Amino acid sequence: MKRAKRTTKIRTWLFSSKVYVFSWCLIISSLFWFLLALNNRYSTLIKVPVTYINMPNDSYLLEKLPKEIEAEISGTGYQLFSYYLTPEKANVKLDLRKAGMGPLNSKNRAFLTTYSGIDFFNREHIDITLLRLKPDTIFFNFPDRAFKNVPIHLNALFDFEKQFNLIEEVSLMPDSVQISGSKASLDSVNQVETEMLVLKNLMSSGSYSVKLKSLGGELSCVPSMTSVKLEIGKFTESEVEVPVYVNHLLSKDSLQIMPSNVKLRFLVSLSNFSKVNPSLFKVYADADDLKNKKINKLKLNILISPEFVKNIKIEPEYIDYLILKK
Repeated sequence: MKRAKRTTKIRTWLFSSKVYVFSWCLIISSLFWFLLALNNRYSTLIKVPVTYINMPNDSYLLEKLPKEIEAEISGTGYQLFSYYLTPEKANVKLDLRKAGMGPLNSKNRAFLTTYSGIDFFNREHIDITLLRLKPDTIFFNFPDRAFKNVPIHLNALFDFEKQFNLIEEVSLMPDSVQISGSKASLDSVNQVETEMLVLKNLMSSGSYSVKLKSLGGELSCVPSMTSVKLEIGKFTESEVEVPVYVNHLLSKDSLQIMPSNVKLRFLVSLSNFSKVNPSLFKVYADADDLKNKKINKLKLNILISPEFVKNIKIEPEYIDYLILKK
Protein backbone atom coordinates (compact mmCIF):
# COMPACT_ATOMS: atom_id res chain seq x y z
CA MET A 1 0.00 0.00 0.00
CA LYS A 2 2.79 2.38 0.91
CA ARG A 3 4.63 1.47 -2.29
CA ALA A 4 1.52 2.35 -4.37
CA LYS A 5 1.23 5.75 -2.69
CA ARG A 6 4.92 6.45 -3.29
CA THR A 7 4.54 5.54 -6.96
CA THR A 8 1.54 7.89 -7.27
CA LYS A 9 3.53 10.77 -5.72
CA ILE A 10 6.42 10.18 -8.09
CA ARG A 11 4.09 10.21 -11.07
CA THR A 12 2.44 13.43 -9.81
CA TRP A 13 5.85 15.05 -9.32
CA LEU A 14 6.99 14.02 -12.79
CA PHE A 15 3.80 15.35 -14.33
CA SER A 16 4.13 18.67 -12.47
CA SER A 17 7.78 18.96 -13.53
CA LYS A 18 6.88 18.33 -17.15
CA VAL A 19 4.13 20.97 -17.01
CA TYR A 20 6.53 23.44 -15.39
CA VAL A 21 9.23 22.82 -17.98
CA PHE A 22 6.70 22.94 -20.80
CA SER A 23 5.30 26.25 -19.52
CA TRP A 24 8.72 27.84 -19.39
CA CYS A 25 9.59 26.51 -22.84
CA LEU A 26 6.32 27.92 -24.15
CA ILE A 27 7.02 31.32 -22.56
CA ILE A 28 10.59 31.45 -23.89
CA SER A 29 9.59 30.33 -27.38
CA SER A 30 6.73 32.88 -27.40
CA LEU A 31 9.17 35.60 -26.35
CA PHE A 32 11.59 34.64 -29.11
CA TRP A 33 8.73 34.56 -31.59
CA PHE A 34 7.57 38.01 -30.43
CA LEU A 35 11.10 39.44 -30.71
CA LEU A 36 11.52 37.97 -34.18
CA ALA A 37 8.10 39.29 -35.17
CA LEU A 38 9.10 42.81 -34.07
CA ASN A 39 11.91 42.71 -36.63
CA ASN A 40 9.43 42.29 -39.49
CA ARG A 41 7.94 45.29 -41.30
CA TYR A 42 4.29 46.20 -40.84
CA SER A 43 1.96 49.10 -41.52
CA THR A 44 -0.64 50.53 -39.19
CA LEU A 45 -2.96 53.51 -38.75
CA ILE A 46 -2.40 55.99 -35.93
CA LYS A 47 -3.70 59.45 -35.06
CA VAL A 48 -0.96 62.08 -35.24
CA PRO A 49 -0.97 65.80 -34.32
CA VAL A 50 -0.83 68.39 -37.12
CA THR A 51 1.28 71.57 -37.17
CA TYR A 52 0.29 74.29 -39.66
CA ILE A 53 3.04 76.56 -40.96
CA ASN A 54 2.80 79.94 -42.73
CA MET A 55 -0.58 80.63 -41.19
CA PRO A 56 -2.19 83.90 -42.38
CA ASN A 57 -3.84 84.17 -38.95
CA ASP A 58 -3.04 81.34 -36.56
CA SER A 59 -5.45 82.21 -33.77
CA TYR A 60 -8.46 82.34 -36.10
CA LEU A 61 -7.83 79.58 -38.63
CA LEU A 62 -6.52 77.02 -36.17
CA GLU A 63 -10.04 76.70 -34.76
CA LYS A 64 -11.28 75.69 -38.21
CA LEU A 65 -8.55 73.16 -39.04
CA PRO A 66 -8.20 69.61 -37.62
CA LYS A 67 -5.62 69.27 -34.88
CA GLU A 68 -5.14 65.55 -35.57
CA ILE A 69 -5.10 63.47 -38.71
CA GLU A 70 -5.03 59.74 -39.41
CA ALA A 71 -1.70 58.49 -40.77
CA GLU A 72 -0.69 55.13 -42.20
CA ILE A 73 2.92 54.48 -41.24
CA SER A 74 5.23 51.60 -42.11
CA GLY A 75 8.21 50.24 -40.20
CA THR A 76 9.47 47.38 -38.11
CA GLY A 77 7.50 46.17 -35.14
CA TYR A 78 9.94 47.86 -32.78
CA GLN A 79 9.59 51.22 -34.57
CA LEU A 80 5.80 51.12 -34.86
CA PHE A 81 5.43 50.16 -31.21
CA SER A 82 7.49 53.21 -30.22
CA TYR A 83 5.37 55.56 -32.35
CA TYR A 84 2.16 53.92 -31.17
CA LEU A 85 3.08 54.72 -27.56
CA THR A 86 4.21 58.31 -28.39
CA PRO A 87 2.21 59.47 -31.44
CA GLU A 88 3.44 63.06 -30.97
CA LYS A 89 6.78 61.87 -32.42
CA ALA A 90 4.98 61.51 -35.75
CA ASN A 91 3.93 65.16 -35.97
CA VAL A 92 2.81 66.18 -39.48
CA LYS A 93 3.44 69.68 -40.92
CA LEU A 94 1.09 71.23 -43.49
CA ASP A 95 1.97 74.43 -45.38
CA LEU A 96 -0.91 76.94 -45.65
CA ARG A 97 0.85 78.65 -48.58
CA LYS A 98 -0.18 75.63 -50.64
CA ALA A 99 -3.88 76.09 -49.90
CA GLY A 100 -6.14 76.45 -52.92
CA MET A 101 -9.34 78.41 -53.42
CA GLY A 102 -12.51 76.92 -54.83
CA PRO A 103 -15.54 78.66 -56.41
CA LEU A 104 -16.98 81.63 -54.56
CA ASN A 105 -20.32 79.90 -54.07
CA SER A 106 -18.86 76.69 -52.63
CA LYS A 107 -19.66 75.82 -49.02
CA ASN A 108 -16.01 75.30 -48.10
CA ARG A 109 -14.13 77.61 -50.40
CA ALA A 110 -10.54 76.81 -49.38
CA PHE A 111 -8.85 73.43 -49.59
CA LEU A 112 -5.46 72.04 -48.60
CA THR A 113 -4.06 68.73 -49.83
CA THR A 114 -2.12 66.73 -47.27
CA TYR A 115 0.44 65.29 -49.71
CA SER A 116 2.99 67.94 -48.70
CA GLY A 117 2.78 66.62 -45.15
CA ILE A 118 4.03 63.24 -46.35
CA ASP A 119 7.15 64.85 -47.82
CA PHE A 120 7.78 66.86 -44.65
CA PHE A 121 7.40 63.75 -42.50
CA ASN A 122 9.62 61.43 -44.53
CA ARG A 123 12.41 64.03 -44.68
CA GLU A 124 12.45 64.30 -40.89
CA HIS A 125 11.95 60.61 -39.97
CA ILE A 126 14.41 57.96 -41.12
CA ASP A 127 13.13 55.08 -39.00
CA ILE A 128 9.55 54.84 -40.28
CA THR A 129 7.80 55.79 -43.52
CA LEU A 130 4.55 57.70 -43.84
CA LEU A 131 2.52 56.04 -46.62
CA ARG A 132 -0.60 58.19 -46.68
CA LEU A 133 -2.73 60.60 -44.70
CA LYS A 134 -6.49 60.45 -44.27
CA PRO A 135 -8.17 62.57 -45.45
CA ASP A 136 -6.01 63.50 -48.45
CA THR A 137 -7.70 66.94 -48.63
CA ILE A 138 -8.86 69.30 -45.88
CA PHE A 139 -11.68 71.71 -46.71
CA PHE A 140 -12.23 74.91 -44.73
CA ASN A 141 -13.23 78.56 -45.06
CA PHE A 142 -10.84 81.50 -45.00
CA PRO A 143 -12.28 84.38 -43.01
CA ASP A 144 -13.41 87.43 -44.94
CA ARG A 145 -10.00 89.09 -45.09
CA ALA A 146 -8.25 91.73 -47.14
CA PHE A 147 -4.57 91.71 -48.09
CA LYS A 148 -2.08 94.54 -48.48
CA ASN A 149 1.65 94.87 -49.22
CA VAL A 150 3.52 97.34 -47.03
CA PRO A 151 7.23 98.20 -46.72
CA ILE A 152 9.40 97.10 -43.81
CA HIS A 153 10.94 99.86 -41.69
CA LEU A 154 14.26 98.88 -40.12
CA ASN A 155 14.96 99.97 -36.54
CA ALA A 156 18.71 99.68 -36.08
CA LEU A 157 21.71 101.13 -34.30
CA PHE A 158 25.09 100.54 -35.98
CA ASP A 159 28.45 101.27 -34.42
CA PHE A 160 31.49 101.06 -36.72
CA GLU A 161 35.17 100.66 -36.01
CA LYS A 162 37.28 103.72 -36.77
CA GLN A 163 37.54 104.46 -40.53
CA PHE A 164 34.82 101.90 -41.38
CA ASN A 165 31.31 102.66 -42.59
CA LEU A 166 28.57 101.58 -44.99
CA ILE A 167 29.59 101.50 -48.66
CA GLU A 168 26.00 101.14 -49.84
CA GLU A 169 22.55 101.74 -48.41
CA VAL A 170 21.28 99.03 -46.09
CA SER A 171 19.20 96.49 -48.05
CA LEU A 172 16.38 94.32 -46.71
CA MET A 173 15.33 90.97 -48.12
CA PRO A 174 12.39 91.04 -48.31
CA ASP A 175 11.81 94.78 -48.07
CA SER A 176 8.04 94.41 -47.88
CA VAL A 177 5.50 91.99 -46.42
CA GLN A 178 1.92 91.00 -47.06
CA ILE A 179 -0.39 91.79 -44.18
CA SER A 180 -3.92 90.49 -43.84
CA GLY A 181 -6.93 91.44 -41.80
CA SER A 182 -10.19 93.31 -42.10
CA LYS A 183 -10.14 96.17 -44.61
CA ALA A 184 -10.76 98.73 -41.87
CA SER A 185 -7.76 97.55 -39.85
CA LEU A 186 -5.47 97.46 -42.91
CA ASP A 187 -6.17 101.09 -43.80
CA SER A 188 -4.30 102.30 -40.72
CA VAL A 189 -1.11 100.29 -41.40
CA ASN A 190 1.43 101.83 -43.80
CA GLN A 191 4.54 99.92 -42.76
CA VAL A 192 5.76 97.11 -40.52
CA GLU A 193 8.47 97.84 -37.95
CA THR A 194 11.35 95.53 -37.11
CA GLU A 195 12.64 94.77 -33.65
CA MET A 196 15.68 96.91 -32.74
CA LEU A 197 18.87 95.57 -34.35
CA VAL A 198 22.00 96.68 -32.46
CA LEU A 199 25.40 95.89 -34.00
CA LYS A 200 28.70 97.12 -32.55
CA ASN A 201 32.32 97.29 -33.71
CA LEU A 202 31.42 96.65 -37.35
CA MET A 203 34.26 96.38 -39.84
CA SER A 204 33.15 93.74 -42.39
CA SER A 205 30.13 93.08 -44.58
CA GLY A 206 27.47 90.61 -43.47
CA SER A 207 23.81 89.62 -43.31
CA TYR A 208 21.70 89.61 -40.16
CA SER A 209 18.19 88.34 -39.46
CA VAL A 210 15.75 90.48 -37.50
CA LYS A 211 12.18 89.78 -36.42
CA LEU A 212 9.24 91.94 -37.38
CA LYS A 213 7.16 93.45 -34.61
CA SER A 214 3.78 91.86 -34.03
CA LEU A 215 0.91 93.88 -35.47
CA GLY A 216 -1.42 92.73 -32.73
CA GLY A 217 -5.14 92.12 -32.86
CA GLU A 218 -6.44 90.26 -35.88
CA LEU A 219 -3.65 91.46 -38.18
CA SER A 220 -0.98 89.07 -39.37
CA CYS A 221 1.93 89.26 -41.80
CA VAL A 222 4.04 86.85 -43.84
CA PRO A 223 6.97 86.46 -43.49
CA SER A 224 7.74 87.26 -39.86
CA MET A 225 11.44 88.02 -40.37
CA THR A 226 13.69 89.90 -42.77
CA SER A 227 17.37 89.74 -43.64
CA VAL A 228 19.51 92.88 -43.27
CA LYS A 229 22.48 93.09 -45.64
CA LEU A 230 25.34 95.44 -44.80
CA GLU A 231 28.12 96.32 -47.24
CA ILE A 232 30.96 97.74 -45.13
CA GLY A 233 34.35 99.05 -46.20
CA LYS A 234 37.28 101.11 -45.03
CA PHE A 235 37.04 104.87 -45.63
CA THR A 236 39.64 107.56 -46.17
CA GLU A 237 39.43 111.36 -46.35
CA SER A 238 39.46 113.11 -49.72
CA GLU A 239 38.70 116.57 -51.11
CA VAL A 240 37.72 118.31 -54.33
CA GLU A 241 37.43 121.97 -55.39
CA VAL A 242 34.17 123.00 -57.04
CA PRO A 243 32.59 126.26 -58.29
CA VAL A 244 29.72 127.93 -56.43
CA TYR A 245 26.44 128.54 -58.25
CA VAL A 246 23.90 131.19 -57.26
CA ASN A 247 20.18 130.39 -57.38
CA HIS A 248 17.31 132.92 -57.64
CA LEU A 249 19.56 135.76 -58.70
CA LEU A 250 17.60 138.98 -59.32
CA SER A 251 17.82 139.97 -62.98
CA LYS A 252 18.24 143.68 -62.20
CA ASP A 253 21.21 143.06 -59.94
CA SER A 254 24.60 141.51 -60.46
CA LEU A 255 26.03 139.50 -57.56
CA GLN A 256 29.71 138.99 -56.99
CA ILE A 257 30.64 136.18 -54.57
CA MET A 258 33.95 135.68 -52.81
CA PRO A 259 35.37 133.08 -53.12
CA SER A 260 33.85 131.66 -56.29
CA ASN A 261 35.31 128.18 -55.64
CA VAL A 262 35.23 126.18 -52.41
CA LYS A 263 36.67 122.94 -51.12
CA LEU A 264 34.62 119.89 -50.19
CA ARG A 265 36.10 117.47 -47.69
CA PHE A 266 34.48 114.07 -47.26
CA LEU A 267 34.98 110.39 -46.53
CA VAL A 268 35.04 107.84 -49.33
CA SER A 269 35.63 104.10 -49.26
CA LEU A 270 38.88 102.82 -50.71
CA SER A 271 36.90 100.80 -53.25
CA ASN A 272 35.21 103.98 -54.57
CA PHE A 273 38.17 106.34 -54.28
CA SER A 274 38.92 106.28 -58.01
CA LYS A 275 35.32 107.32 -58.80
CA VAL A 276 35.67 110.74 -57.13
CA ASN A 277 35.34 113.61 -59.60
CA PRO A 278 34.51 117.31 -59.02
CA SER A 279 31.76 117.12 -61.66
CA LEU A 280 29.78 114.82 -59.33
CA PHE A 281 29.24 117.67 -56.85
CA LYS A 282 27.23 120.88 -57.03
CA VAL A 283 27.33 123.66 -54.42
CA TYR A 284 25.05 126.67 -54.46
CA ALA A 285 24.18 129.85 -52.60
CA ASP A 286 20.56 131.01 -52.54
CA ALA A 287 20.06 134.68 -53.51
CA ASP A 288 16.64 134.59 -51.82
CA ASP A 289 18.54 134.81 -48.54
CA LEU A 290 19.41 138.40 -49.47
CA LYS A 291 15.83 139.41 -48.68
CA ASN A 292 16.95 139.32 -45.10
CA LYS A 293 18.85 142.63 -44.94
CA LYS A 294 20.69 141.63 -41.77
CA ILE A 295 22.89 138.93 -43.30
CA ASN A 296 26.37 139.80 -44.44
CA LYS A 297 27.35 136.34 -45.70
CA LEU A 298 25.64 133.70 -47.86
CA LYS A 299 25.33 130.15 -46.59
CA LEU A 300 26.46 127.43 -49.01
CA ASN A 301 24.41 124.26 -49.62
CA ILE A 302 25.10 121.00 -51.39
CA LEU A 303 22.67 120.33 -54.21
CA ILE A 304 24.22 117.23 -55.75
CA SER A 305 26.72 114.69 -54.42
CA PRO A 306 27.44 111.01 -55.16
CA GLU A 307 25.92 108.39 -52.87
CA PHE A 308 29.26 106.76 -52.12
CA VAL A 309 30.69 109.72 -50.15
CA LYS A 310 29.87 110.58 -46.53
CA ASN A 311 30.23 113.42 -44.04
CA ILE A 312 30.70 116.20 -46.61
CA LYS A 313 31.99 119.50 -45.21
CA ILE A 314 32.15 122.76 -47.17
CA GLU A 315 35.16 125.00 -46.61
CA PRO A 316 34.23 127.78 -46.14
CA GLU A 317 30.60 127.21 -45.21
CA TYR A 318 29.71 130.90 -45.66
CA ILE A 319 30.95 133.27 -48.39
CA ASP A 320 31.03 137.05 -48.83
CA TYR A 321 29.03 138.80 -51.52
CA LEU A 322 28.79 142.15 -53.22
CA ILE A 323 25.71 143.42 -55.05
CA LEU A 324 26.47 145.47 -58.14
CA LYS A 325 23.53 147.65 -59.19
CA LYS A 326 22.96 147.92 -62.90
